[in-house]
Amino acid sequence: MFNTQARRSERIFGLRPETLNDIVALTIFLVGLLLFLSLATQTSQGNLIGRLGELVYQVLSFVFGVYVAYVPVLLILGWGVSFWSGRRWRHVPARVAGLFLTMVWVCAILALPYAEADFAKENGFRVGGAIGNFLVHRECLNLKGTFGPVGCWILFLGGLIISLLVAADVQLRPMFVRLWSGLRQLHPSRFFAGRAERPSMFERVSASLGLEATGEEEPVERVELAPQGSVPTKTAANTIPFASGGGTVPDVSRVKEGVLRPRPAFSEAAETPNRESEEDREQSTFACGDQKANQEEAAPDDLVALAQQQARAPEVHAYVPPPVDLFRKPDLRVARQSHDEIRRRSEVLERTLAEFDVRATVVNVEQGPTVTCFELELEPGTKISKLTGLEDNIAMAMRAQSVRIIAPIPGKGTVGLEIPNSHRSPVFLREILETEAFMSKTSPLAFALGKTITGEPYVCDLAQMPHLLIAGTTGSGKSVCLNAIICSILYRMEPDRVKFIMIDPKRVELNVYRDIPHLLAPVVCEPKQAANALAWAVKEMDSRYKKLEALGVRNIDGYNAIVCSDQPHPKAMGQQLEYMPHIVIVVDELSDLMLLARNEVEESIVRLAQMSRAVGMHLIVATQRPSVNVITGIIKANFPCRIAFQVSSKVDSRTILDCAGAEALLGKGDMLFSMAGAPKPIRIQACYVADDEVECFANYLRQQARPNYLQVDFSNSLDDETTGEREFEGDNLGESLAVGTTESAMGGSGASRPREGRDEDDPDVIDELLVRDAARVILQARSASISLLQRRLRIGFARAGRIMDILHERGIVGPSIGSKPREILVDPEEYLAELEDESQMRF
Repeated sequence: MFNTQARRSERIFGLRPETLNDIVALTIFLVGLLLFLSLATQTSQGNLIGRLGELVYQVLSFVFGVYVAYVPVLLILGWGVSFWSGRRWRHVPARVAGLFLTMVWVCAILALPYAEADFAKENGFRVGGAIGNFLVHRECLNLKGTFGPVGCWILFLGGLIISLLVAADVQLRPMFVRLWSGLRQLHPSRFFAGRAERPSMFERVSASLGLEATGEEEPVERVELAPQGSVPTKTAANTIPFASGGGTVPDVSRVKEGVLRPRPAFSEAAETPNRESEEDREQSTFACGDQKANQEEAAPDDLVALAQQQARAPEVHAYVPPPVDLFRKPDLRVARQSHDEIRRRSEVLERTLAEFDVRATVVNVEQGPTVTCFELELEPGTKISKLTGLEDNIAMAMRAQSVRIIAPIPGKGTVGLEIPNSHRSPVFLREILETEAFMSKTSPLAFALGKTITGEPYVCDLAQMPHLLIAGTTGSGKSVCLNAIICSILYRMEPDRVKFIMIDPKRVELNVYRDIPHLLAPVVCEPKQAANALAWAVKEMDSRYKKLEALGVRNIDGYNAIVCSDQPHPKAMGQQLEYMPHIVIVVDELSDLMLLARNEVEESIVRLAQMSRAVGMHLIVATQRPSVNVITGIIKANFPCRIAFQVSSKVDSRTILDCAGAEALLGKGDMLFSMAGAPKPIRIQACYVADDEVECFANYLRQQARPNYLQVDFSNSLDDETTGEREFEGDNLGESLAVGTTESAMGGSGASRPREGRDEDDPDVIDELLVRDAARVILQARSASISLLQRRLRIGFARAGRIMDILHERGIVGPSIGSKPREILVDPEEYLAELEDESQMRF
């Protein structure tokens, strides 16, 4: 981009770069002025520049003609002026070639009328020069005779336009777009009278919700997915339940896990059944406001009652995937920095570093939606540490909010400086969904993340991560990024292929997804219910591993391949196999759960993160307090892929990413993405999706099918001996999926699981079983102390003290005698024998 060798050679003479710049510019300008006067002052009496001027006039007028000969001279003059003003030309060889071809085509066009004339006549060479006459004259190439007059005009004008595009380095399409927009604004009645535009789907859904839609949208097209997402079960019936009211829909073609067919723009099969009118379709598909009101009226606290309420018989219809028109279109008028602005900032950067005796040259510039990365090549002998300590000085000189230094750039011998753009360009979710990078993904858990600093779309696969940790302060874009990830997964996958468990202690972030058909349970808001939901997920993981072990497969893909295969599997003879969907567990605020139910939540998250990848269960955990008390070492070790938004200090950045850098982010979606195996985090501008877009998207999903919740009450603790059976009566998973009896959700670690009906938060509520366990512990240990009960029963001090008081009241232990253990007042062997024989205590 920049002539670095010339700059280094200029410094050898000991002169200032500004002085050398003026000398070169003046030299170029004087040469151009001499050439211009040589052409302009030629007369029959002579030339103002003398014999040199006559020679220049004869050569240039012979080659290019008397008119085109002025073009290279004017270019030299312009080059001198631009050089003197400090501007630099980029891609000089390509532009010079484009200018030369432009002059060739102009010469050919001027010589075209003289193609049939004799060479003896002067006008042919005087107007078109030797180049133009060589191309069109009948005694040379004779292009006019070959293509004809009309063909020559088409050829020459087309070549002229292409040459101008190369010389000017501009795009033709934006010019026509601006021209068309200008015509629409100047003459709207003449060009577009009587042309009514149909409102887009986003505008219609927003109008029904009472929201205001901004931006123009294309007319909506009803999109139908090829029959791919249904999941067959190995039963004799040809129908599978779809809605939780007993309705059925015909079974459709089988599909291998992870293979997606391209989505057609329109399907006639979607129009044929029922032959309903367009008005009926719109009323049944986009009646968002009525359903929202009904859902708000029916919101019972009991999750089981809510699940039973959702089991009403709904209207049965085929699942239609959401169209991309539900999301806003990106603005094509992206504010990008001009080449002059980039050049000016590069010079300021080099001059600032030179003031601190850091000799560096800008060798490349990458412009992204949020920041611009300047690649610096340091002179030999310059320490990188001298540059890394100048962040604040560079930020002040560049008038930037913050500067991030990448020293060095992995795989390159340069240092990167990421400086914020003066105008940020938002990255819309629809923009990434329509890219080839996202559409070509075949994984069921692929999602759009955003754009890199080079402007390239970045798409990730949760199945390969296999878990994701997101952290950032309030207002940094964490919740918007979480919505973009969820929406991009839901946009591609049907309810029978991906299921979600959403945990939202704040009650306002994920509640928008209530009652969508992809949910396994209502959105969990209480910390105790969240701990029970994670414990159920551990049970489900163990159950899935047993199913994989029974069939001798290694992962969920192999299991589903056997389920979808037409050939019977030897180990599956006599068994009823059901399709195993992927389960994504989203936790919006980990800090609240770690504060209120630390032991249960941390142990379940760690166990899921360690083992759940093979069975298709994945975690997305977000927190706004990235401290070591929340993101513990064992949690961070099992989350190799992490996203850090703007944080307040380098300590928080190291807690998330194990390196500094997140404290220098700009907020509003500016992130650092660290993945396993990458040498350094990648800077990405996250996708933006507005709240009203998410609301419309969720309402569309709610209109497609009813949710089919687990028949498990997360408000009560899950007992180890409880059979974790659940039924999916209509989500295309088959007739039912029996989880069966599983081992302890804590993996046999010796932790005592709370029994059903016990209130863990109230120390005054003590059940008889816990008192009996406490008596057994004391009698076996021959020692009675509160600390002993805390360790053995894993309970708090208040609860252990209350149990000890109960045992004292019943005459089992004596009163407190200070720091010494209490006296045991009964015969330990006698009471232990009674407990074993009668399985109950006698007081």
